[in-house]
Amino acid sequence: MSQFCIRFFGFAPLPAEIPGDMIVESGDQVIAEFQGHREIGEILLPGQALPRPGEREVEDKKLRILRFVAKNDHIRIAENERLARLAKTKFLDILGEKGLKLVKVIDAHYNLGREQLIIRVSTPDESELRAEAAELQQQLKTQIDLRRLSPRDAAVMLGGFGECGRAFCCSTMKNFTCNVNVRLARAQIAGTNPSAMYGACGRLRCCLRYEQDHYQRVLDMLPERGAVVMTPAGRGRVKDHRLMQERVVVSLDAGRTASYGADEITLLEKDPHPHANQNHPVD
Repeated sequence: MSQFCIRFFGFAPLPAEIPGDMIVESGDQVIAEFQGHREIGEILLPGQALPRPGEREVEDKKLRILRFVAKNDHIRIAENERLARLAKTKFLDILGEKGLKLVKVIDAHYNLGREQLIIRVSTPDESELRAEAAELQQQLKTQIDLRRLSPRDAAVMLGGFGECGRAFCCSTMKNFTCNVNVRLARAQIAGTNPSAMYGACGRLRCCLRYEQDHYQRVLDMLPERGAVVMTPAGRGRVKDHRLMQERVVVSLDAGRTASYGADEITLLEKDPHPHANQNHPVD
């Protein structure tokens, strides 16, 4: 029997046993019993079963596929989506009344029987929002499963445009993983503008990791900041780097500066205090 996985809303893909009387293909929608509720799931091949940002790993992986989604189910699903949008609006109203306008409500989802409503949010602080979730639960008479997403996961799901004018790396590059630390970021961002290290999500920019290999190659090729070099205009000291142009900015006499490529300068003396003059490129 072929191996398949199944993805439910907000859950990482789970291995699935297909009943003997069902012939399924990747992308088929089925109804399954999962965590005590009936849910809509999508059949995936194992190679497609990579977790997405914001999905929850579960220890209890027991599920039972009941049947394919029928025509009448689509009517129910459409109604659930409409009610979930109304519930999201109600929750936003509650948050607004409590002065929690910085909380982002990413999405809302009812299970098939509407016994449970999953709401995913992103908050700028450690607010647990228990009281607000309880108030919504009392209004809707439905169990609320409130899930907090990291700012980075929220950015992946919502999408947007970075300072470069292009769509976020995290939301457009398939299986993109971001592993950026402050030390790596400082090697690329000018010290005069530390805020440039951070993206719209408030976390270190993903593209810093994406571009690091290029930056490191150019830094290895160019003299360090503070080094004394000979240029066509005379002796000078390396002030900064223009890494995207693969050039250095050199301080010359009388307060003049000029930029040069690696093939236009000769290293005369390395920086005697390299740790005091860390690389801060200018782009």
